[in-house]
Amino acid sequence: MRDRTSFFRDVIQRGLLFLLFIAAPLLFSGETLFYDDVVEEKCMRGECVYSQEEEESLKMCISFSMPEEALLFFSKELEYYGGSFVFRGIPNNSFPEFFKQIKRLRDLGLQAPISIDPDLFEKFSIDGVPTLLLMSEEGVDRLVGNVPIRDSLEKFSFLGDSQQLAKALLKGK
Repeated sequence: MRDRTSFFRDVIQRGLLFLLFIAAPLLFSGETLFYDDVVEEKCMRGECVYSQEEEESLKMCISFSMPEEALLFFSKELEYYGGSFVFRGIPNNSFPEFFKQIKRLRDLGLQAPISIDPDLFEKFSIDGVPTLLLMSEEGVDRLVGNVPIRDSLEKFSFLGDSQQLAKALLKGK
């Protein structure tokens, strides 16, 4: 059986979206589990949180350097519009440190889904945060800066490649 360190390293190296809802139980439980075991267990309870087919089209790339107030504000908007936060990686290559910071934010009320996806940052050349991405078959819209998600969606609905998706998100909410 693999230890936690090699498990997490494999997940990052393969570039999988790694949601904290799956990783946190591994870190804080005394058991050694595999990713597939956790996903299967959660899905059997109706709590699946990872699906390549149903991946969010609205993503906000962030880092821990952002003010907590901004992260909490964006979290509420992402929950409302059905998006998720994305980190490039983990601070100091330390999962315990990463989860400690996430737990602190969760305790403050951050509830939006969180993933780690360095490939997303590279693919879209993201070097500033926050960066909002709206991805559809028509294209990808992006906006960098502390702009409310609603305002970004309104801009995308008139000027973006993903106009129909932006309009649908605004209309549905």
